[in-house]
Amino acid sequence: MLFEVKNLTKNYNTPAQKFCALNKVNIQAEEGEIIVILGPSGSGKSTFLNIIGGLDTGYEGDVIVGGTNLRTLGNAALCEYRRRNIGFVFQFYNLIPNLTVRENVEVCSDISDKPLNIDEVLAAVGISDKSRSFPKELSGGQQQRVSIARAVVKNPRILLCDEPTGALDYASAKDTLKLLEHVNRQYGTTILIITHNPAIADMADTVITLRSGEITSIRRNAEKKQAEEIEW
Repeated sequence: MLFEVKNLTKNYNTPAQKFCALNKVNIQAEEGEIIVILGPSGSGKSTFLNIIGGLDTGYEGDVIVGGTNLRTLGNAALCEYRRRNIGFVFQFYNLIPNLTVRENVEVCSDISDKPLNIDEVLAAVGISDKSRSFPKELSGGQQQRVSIARAVVKNPRILLCDEPTGALDYASAKDTLKLLEHVNRQYGTTILIITHNPAIADMADTVITLRSGEITSIRRNAEKKQAEEIEW
């Protein structure tokens, strides 16, 4: 088992009221899975992703990744956990504008103890010919490929994807899903995708639905679709 979440509860206190983002969530995941988390805005998807990624603290319950309970870690240990274990892919690409494609990827390669070969990763995501280009010279789909390459080059155990197709047109979104599928197969990376798009669930091993901070369903896809086959 790669990670296990037990009775995870996260509350936010505002001047007006206490808001429960997650309420007694229980999830297990195996190494090498693609996991899709569905739910409307405000359902707790991003909060869950941030907790798994070691970005959010102050919760109740246990989040155990690779045998380590994240709740017991201080800030320095959480930083080391993120460096060694987590790759992040965001809806908005967060590339460094004055660095080339290759330099953007090198930023994460340089902080990893066991990085993948940069040229291999650029080839895997189909942007070898753009290695000397700057982000402003790329399309949205190409920028998302760079952001995936940057996350993957660290050789993370878990790739966390926050609405990775949300800012893309249909063709670029399909390409991004195919790329994530390729990364999962080639490197054995566990991938967790949060999305509003229920069609993406068809490519997952496990599909989790959240609503108002609670799990409403967990299902396994007996026969998952390839990303190429998904339509919406």
